[in-house]
Amino acid sequence: MISKKVKTEMYALKAIQVSEWLETLHAAIQSLSPVEQELIELKYLQKRNDGSSYSDEVIYPQLYIGRKKYYKMKKEALDILGRKLYGVFSERGRL
Repeated sequence: MISKKVKTEMYALKAIQVSEWLETLHAAIQSLSPVEQELIELKYLQKRNDGSSYSDEVIYPQLYIGRKKYYKMKKEALDILGRKLYGVFSERGRL
């Protein structure tokens, strides 16, 4: 059986890891262009009042871009984020 002290230490380590991961994610997002940052934040980080995510059809008019450009930009932004995050975590040996 795991002692209470060990459980507390495990939770503390997890909290530190999550904090580090969030810092890494936000740094990767900051490397995007301002409109790409807003796209990622609206699509994946912000929720509507009812707790659901914003749909693409709601987001691209807010960004003042057309549907086709939006989907291209979304794909490119996710590709950039994926590559940056993969690079960071593969360097740390966490993949």
